[in-house]
Amino acid sequence: MRISFLLALPLLADCAQPSFAQGPTPIVGGPCEGCQAALEGLPQQLPAVAMLAPNSEPGEPLRLTGRVVDESRHARAGVIVYAYQTDHWGNYPPSAASLSDEALRHGRLRAWAMTDANGTYTFLT
Repeated sequence: MRISFLLALPLLADCAQPSFAQGPTPIVGGPCEGCQAALEGLPQQLPAVAMLAPNSEPGEPLRLTGRVVDESRHARAGVIVYAYQTDHWGNYPPSAASLSDEALRHGRLRAWAMTDANGTYTFLT
């Protein structure tokens, strides 16, 4: 049995309309090697439910749902959550996209979701 790894992290706060001119800043806590790589390829429109891997990708389907809250446990709408994962064989499959070396390490199974009014997001994989 192979284990596939999935990483999802809150990436940007208060981004109902991402402003690329100002350069969004990651909000991950602690040191973050290659945080800017998570911003490469960020689409202009972000859903609350994002497809991380196509239906044709081998492996068991997974639905990952989470909720982002603030320190007072109030829902945070408009937070961008980034996720990437290995393929069925435990590898980060190569991407054909023109990305930096750091972003290429995340592979092609990567996506972004924006939290809804309840602070929830979902990745389908």
